[in-house]
Amino acid sequence: MHFIAGVADSARGLVSIWVDGKKEGEIKFNTKSGYGTSEGVVAIGRHYDRYTKGIIDDVALFSVALTEKDLKGIMSKGLQTALSVSNNQKLSITWGTIKQH
Repeated sequence: MHFIAGVADSARGLVSIWVDGKKEGEIKFNTKSGYGTSEGVVAIGRHYDRYTKGIIDDVALFSVALTEKDLKGIMSKGLQTALSVSNNQKLSITWGTIKQH
């Protein structure tokens, strides 16, 4: 099993690929091409007519370019640690639980 991440940093015009917490490659892209905008199609596990042979799980898309520290944190502690909202001990969750009983 491997931890694989792709990071598109539109502010810097760079795309990088990470495998098991190590940057394996980085290239520049044309920021005027629209790459890195929300207008494109996201395909996970395939590229045109080529498909991944295997299982992909724990997929997440972020609206910011993750740093090396972010990626290593997700890799070691799990995806849940990177989520900005935790429902634990939140008033709305407490009230929702009370209303159910």
